[in-house]
Amino acid sequence: MTEDNLVDPTFDGSNDYNSANVQILRDADHIRRRPGVYIGDINTTGLHHLVYELIYNSVDEALAGFCKNIQVHIYVDGSVSVKDDGRGIPVDIHPQAKKPTLEVVLTTVGAGGKFDKGAYKVSAGLHGMGAKAVTALSAWVEAEVRRGGRTYVQEYERGKATTELKDIGIAIGTGTRIKFKPDHQIFKDLDFKYDTLEDRLRELAFLNKSLSFTLTDDRTGKSEEFKYEGGIAEFVKHLNRNNDVIHPPIYIEHSVGEIKVECALQYTREDEERVRCYANNAYNPVGGTHLSGFRAALTRTVGAYGEKLDLFKNVRPIGEDFRTGVTAVVSIQHPEPQFESQNKIRLLNADVEGAVSAAVAEKLGKYMEENPKESKIILDMIMNAAEAREAAAKARKAIRDRKNILSGGGLPGKLFDCTTRDTEESELFLVEGDSAGGSAEAGRDRMYQAVLPLRG
Repeated sequence: MTEDNLVDPTFDGSNDYNSANVQILRDADHIRRRPGVYIGDINTTGLHHLVYELIYNSVDEALAGFCKNIQVHIYVDGSVSVKDDGRGIPVDIHPQAKKPTLEVVLTTVGAGGKFDKGAYKVSAGLHGMGAKAVTALSAWVEAEVRRGGRTYVQEYERGKATTELKDIGIAIGTGTRIKFKPDHQIFKDLDFKYDTLEDRLRELAFLNKSLSFTLTDDRTGKSEEFKYEGGIAEFVKHLNRNNDVIHPPIYIEHSVGEIKVECALQYTREDEERVRCYANNAYNPVGGTHLSGFRAALTRTVGAYGEKLDLFKNVRPIGEDFRTGVTAVVSIQHPEPQFESQNKIRLLNADVEGAVSAAVAEKLGKYMEENPKESKIILDMIMNAAEAREAAAKARKAIRDRKNILSGGGLPGKLFDCTTRDTEESELFLVEGDSAGGSAEAGRDRMYQAVLPLRG
């Protein structure tokens, strides 16, 4: 050990790190200090994520069977509201917090109705986090609850209640409305994009058939309703609206214990695979166990049908070949979803893979047996993809072998190769010595003429 690596025994670092350096950030303070932990970033993605968290809470009410309509409203001042006709957030005094439950739900980190499965069997919202993040990262929030025949309101600023809960009169129906203005101290861009919200609401409407979503923008006067009785089968049709499809969407619905699996798939004559995966209505862009279950079932089931017809004598397809041209939506509901990151980019539940694989294999196998014409078209396309893949691999190997032969000592000297690979139009000049080789190399046409200096 050198002297530089020795620690001075007389040095006392306790003055630089002591109890005063350990901060306790509670509720809104922690969210405001580290917003990226809760919403991903403070750019336009994070801004829209605030709206999504409120929408997810309303969708959870729909999944529980208590909500049919969700309305998103963009106002001229840049604020947004999300309104539903669910049960309404409870407003009675919380027994532990000794304050209105509405206030607890909107301000206390870790508090929420999704820990107790009596209220929600499945949920898309963050357990106890989504609404709190909205309240903490907004300059102001107005909460309105219609419940028990009365209407209640409460206001908040930057994560803290600024008024008491007020009963303002009779309510017609039930539900919750949260209106908020994002905080300019947090976000760089406060402009909500209509198209971004439109895409997300349309997606949720496909995933939750018969649930109505309305988007209204006072800045432009535009308003749309999204409601699809066909569910994810209609979603796949929408994704393939500009593609040449081989068959109608195959719809699969199956439950394994408490896991509900929905899948719709359709083969097209395109080259790429397009699979969108969701867990409890949350989009998982990286996929996860539901994606791996789908892919495994697709490869196994279509492969077994091809083997039965003895189609793979001359070519052996692999997983990527079986996925060529397929468009699919895989949506699962799970009582205890586990995700990678707060933004749910990947589903991690191991039990989902087997549930999805079993559901897809059973229904897809039956479809192929009952529709031999379409199945043969699909298999022909898969074999073409396999042949193209093998041909590309052979071409790459040939190029590598050619370079190895010419540069690995098979020929003497140093080859100045030409660009073209057409042997009919290329020329090879053999010259004596490196000096002549240099002159010839300088004067040649690089496209068609190669030069190989040889020792004299």
